[in-house]
Amino acid sequence: MTTMTCKYCGREITNPKARFCPGCGKPLDSSPQPQNAPQNQRQTRARRPSNSRPEWDTYQDPNRWMKWVIAVVVIVVVLVAALVIWGMTFLNGESILSLFMEDKDTGSHTQSQVIDDAPSSSYSSSLATARPDEEEEEEDAYVEPAQASDSQVVLRNVPDDAVITVNGAEVDYEMVGHDAVVQRSYIPDVAQVRVIAPVDGGGWQTAAVWYNYKYGNDMTMGDSGDYGQYVSCDADGKAEPSEKVVDVLTWAYYDGFLRCINDQTLSYMAFSTATNTSDQSENVFSDANSKNIYDVDDFTAVCDPESILYQDGKVIYNAYFRSTCTRRSTGDSKQVENHRTIELVWEDGVWKVNRIAFLSEDDFNARNYAQLP
Repeated sequence: MTTMTCKYCGREITNPKARFCPGCGKPLDSSPQPQNAPQNQRQTRARRPSNSRPEWDTYQDPNRWMKWVIAVVVIVVVLVAALVIWGMTFLNGESILSLFMEDKDTGSHTQSQVIDDAPSSSYSSSLATARPDEEEEEEDAYVEPAQASDSQVVLRNVPDDAVITVNGAEVDYEMVGHDAVVQRSYIPDVAQVRVIAPVDGGGWQTAAVWYNYKYGNDMTMGDSGDYGQYVSCDADGKAEPSEKVVDVLTWAYYDGFLRCINDQTLSYMAFSTATNTSDQSENVFSDANSKNIYDVDDFTAVCDPESILYQDGKVIYNAYFRSTCTRRSTGDSKQVENHRTIELVWEDGVWKVNRIAFLSEDDFNARNYAQLP
């Protein structure tokens, strides 16, 4: 009987019809090998023990890496789609890129960093607007206060859109922060300075102070008490004057009246209406006054604050005057004092003396008013 030997494992196959080796499972040659084949030939072919695993059991597909690539691509696509949907839902249209543009030191991102570092693209239009730090805003908003000097007067605490008048006439100024700088040449030695500004929601406000070159060129509106405080007014600045404004106006009017007598002119009646100036011209040029010189460096002119009455757009009050006059021809001096009732009216953007009358001391003390002409 013819037998075959497996060339892979060397096992003898007695079944002439076998196509595979029952030991290793490899396919058999169609031609049988004789049993009496040389012994060394059989040993040479018997290179693998009968219990070794077949080669096909360790076979690996050379294209197996493609499966992993496809799997990774699918995962990435799914993640990107999920991030886009999440961003549209929860970020209100903010670019997802902005989530990763963080400052390396603070861990937060700002608009300027993203714009500087990112390429020019549609991403820049979708970046959220960064809010500046509050401390940075305060630092940017700070402006060095204006400095008063011999050539400029500084009014502090003035609104940006205000109008500034000097003795009723509007003057130019420059804003430095909240300080208004007015050229000293625009302001006489003694003047009523007024600020007029609109109020949010409608209406107007005004603040008035008196400038006197002797007391410096730095003034603050709304400084203290009722002097220079902002109050409601008409569009032209007309408002009930404060006690301080009335008191200084009394002094300024009397200073001008005495200078008119000394120089025999009416040019110093800056705070007098045409009506009052005409009436007082008789006193300025009278024989008694024309022969005297009045001391304008040492006189008293004050109002009685308890007598101030604001009514029908006018102000009525009582005042006290004292001065020293010297006879021109002899040099003899004497004290002169009197009491007056005064009426103020608003004219040309400033309060002015409109009428004035002598008042007895008793009526002054009783706060009675004289009969005005």
